[in-house]
Amino acid sequence: MLAQAHANGKDAPDGQGLAVAAVRGDAVALTWLTADGRFCRASFGGASETACHSEPVAPAAGEVPQLVPFEAGPWLGWLEIFAADRQKVVSATCNGAPLPVRDLQTTGGGERTLYGVAFTERRRGSITVTVRRGTETAIEHVRVNGLYAEGPDCT
Repeated sequence: MLAQAHANGKDAPDGQGLAVAAVRGDAVALTWLTADGRFCRASFGGASETACHSEPVAPAAGEVPQLVPFEAGPWLGWLEIFAADRQKVVSATCNGAPLPVRDLQTTGGGERTLYGVAFTERRRGSITVTVRRGTETAIEHVRVNGLYAEGPDCT
């Protein structure tokens, strides 16, 4: 798959390797970080696509734990990727229904972790996320679908 994704040279995965962001039937969406810290994604099955950011993933901002929308797009339905700064995601829901959350990559010495949530279609609103900060848990929300107001609501 790496050869298909043209994930070689400067776009080759770093030591964390590839992460499976979504699977639908025989199709798969993969993500990885490059040695210079850039985020890349590829999908295979049906239409194949590969893209890498031109700049490294930004480090965790400030000292306060937070969830930050990172990237979203129509990969195998609709894939939302968000960053958790200084915390780990335990679970997520959309309208109270559990969502499978995939731990994708970690940057900044473990201070920022990228997570993926796959939907069958574009969503709007926010997903509810339970996070762990040390031994404590907290509830946070992360906006999905950026600025677009399309698709079923998550609240």
